[in-house]
Amino acid sequence: MAWTAEATWNDLSLQDGQWKSPSSLETHGYVIGVEAKSGVDHSGNAQLTAFRVVAEPSESGRGYSLLVDYNLTISDDDLNELISMDVEKDLFSSIYASQSASEVMWSRSVPTDRLDGCSATLRLRVVQMLSGSRENLSDESPYRDFALLNGNTAYFVDVNYLADLGGAQFAEWKDLRSKGHRRTVVMDWAPDDLRLLMDALCTYRSPVITCRNYDFILSVASRLKITKVLRAIERFLIDARHIHPIRKLELAVEFRLAMLGDAILRSFRSPLDALDSLHDFLNQNGETLDNVHPDVLLALDVHLDYVIV
Repeated sequence: MAWTAEATWNDLSLQDGQWKSPSSLETHGYVIGVEAKSGVDHSGNAQLTAFRVVAEPSESGRGYSLLVDYNLTISDDDLNELISMDVEKDLFSSIYASQSASEVMWSRSVPTDRLDGCSATLRLRVVQMLSGSRENLSDESPYRDFALLNGNTAYFVDVNYLADLGGAQFAEWKDLRSKGHRRTVVMDWAPDDLRLLMDALCTYRSPVITCRNYDFILSVASRLKITKVLRAIERFLIDARHIHPIRKLELAVEFRLAMLGDAILRSFRSPLDALDSLHDFLNQNGETLDNVHPDVLLALDVHLDYVIV
């Protein structure tokens, strides 16, 4: 799929250890740019500059959010890539419009002394507009009339919608509402975890799976047996281009995602192709066959007496 917006900024120059793209991409009611800030690495020795993408809604974009793919490339004056950061299905959200910028969580660093004459290129495509349906879960509505009380926060939810997603927990809340209860205290959830779950499932009245939340939502959906959410995550993982196939196979085995596992195994052109993919995955992560789940090896027809070089 082609990129729908692109911008390049040449001759990067840090001022007081910082840089901000002098212009921005404007698309679908959002203003999107790049920022950089220098600092030291964990050892305290090397000077690094971290780059990140930031996005905030313009006045016309405050009513909706965007699911986006993007690529950020930092190149030196010989066009050698110092950074190439690919992100799929991230959420630019007007929920955060009160902040100075709704920053994307992903960032990459490059040695500061290599930045002279560098350029930054940002490419972006909008996957989906989530418009007109964003809901403020702190306010009650005629159909969101059941309150989940957690710490100092109340989430007003539609228990019929949640129960339709599957899982005993949501069915229990629906049962409480049918008996006339209007609220329940949710004590077995950490506040941040419940917020992430509500944001993903209820803010747009359909599950929204992103590169930020899929791993957490997958673990919750598997534990609570939220069937429709599991299927949504499975489709997300099948489509994800930048998650390694072996990592996908690990998730398929761990969470019993048969459709995902079948899709990955079919994607290998031959047994040798599957073995090459495993070799690549182990090299990237500094692992050996001993670190791989036995069922993943079984699916790949790889045995522990194999030697991978």
